[in-house]
Amino acid sequence: MIKAGHGHFLLLLMLALSGCAPPGVPRDASRHWSLEEGSYWTWKRPANSGCLSWLAVKDWASVQLLVDKPCETVPEGGFSGGKGLSYFSVEDHLIFNGYWPWSPEIYNKLVVYDDRGMFVRTLPCPNSLTQDEIAKMQATAVAAAATAVTKAEKQVITRISARLTRVERNALSARQEGCSDWHDGEDGRQQVDPWKPESQSS
Repeated sequence: MIKAGHGHFLLLLMLALSGCAPPGVPRDASRHWSLEEGSYWTWKRPANSGCLSWLAVKDWASVQLLVDKPCETVPEGGFSGGKGLSYFSVEDHLIFNGYWPWSPEIYNKLVVYDDRGMFVRTLPCPNSLTQDEIAKMQATAVAAAATAVTKAEKQVITRISARLTRVERNALSARQEGCSDWHDGEDGRQQVDPWKPESQSS
């Protein structure tokens, strides 16, 4: 029979072990807990005049890359307004933020329905990125890769950089979250998630 004190200690030990950071999370990350996700971790990495703000769990990572805000002004793990992009590893596409206004109303006006009210398609993003804006995001990603600590961090940043090289002017699509490099027919869920260990070659 386990005494109450021992039972309490074992429960705390089990909780601590279940909250161990996944391999991709760096040691300097801050640990948090929520009912929905359980344990999750946040951290920041300075890059040029910008910042990368991370939020990750075992199965996915979310990154906000900012080109115009130093890390000192960016909340850890939270969305911060500014020019740059957001990347969610399991969806594998870039959402560009801060370059133009975006709202649900703007997105809704770009959705095309047939005469029965059924969804047909989404019109392209009405905005575009300049080559200079793309280059600044790419330079920030390259600088961030140099400060990345774990292999998973580097894999995600490499994927962001690869997608940026494919961004063409006036070729953005409209998504609920904003204008994106995603295009009809491309399913990011079929890509290898760069955050997961099996996608990381040794």
